[in-house]
Amino acid sequence: MAASHARMLPLLISGHILEIIAAARMRRDSRYGEPPDLWAFLYEGVTKRRFALKPHRAAGTYVLLPLHNFVGVFCLLSWSALVFLFASVKTNPFIYFQF
Repeated sequence: MAASHARMLPLLISGHILEIIAAARMRRDSRYGEPPDLWAFLYEGVTKRRFALKPHRAAGTYVLLPLHNFVGVFCLLSWSALVFLFASVKTNPFIYFQF
């Protein structure tokens, strides 16, 4: 395994753990799941306390960020920065059209 891939392993594992928590919080009769008790402070003041969304049985469960506060915006910007900084800039996305 390359060194750059090994650095992303904790992020991958934490994402899977978060999805397991979200799947456990889902109710059978609802599309939305409640946040865990440990993270209830992130959802204070929110009228719709949606922690997880289950749009379709084939699509799986999505975790929704509480973007109304500092923590949610920080998570979104950090994720965007990680994607931008770890993106490869020396590759051509049009690999099938190179002559």
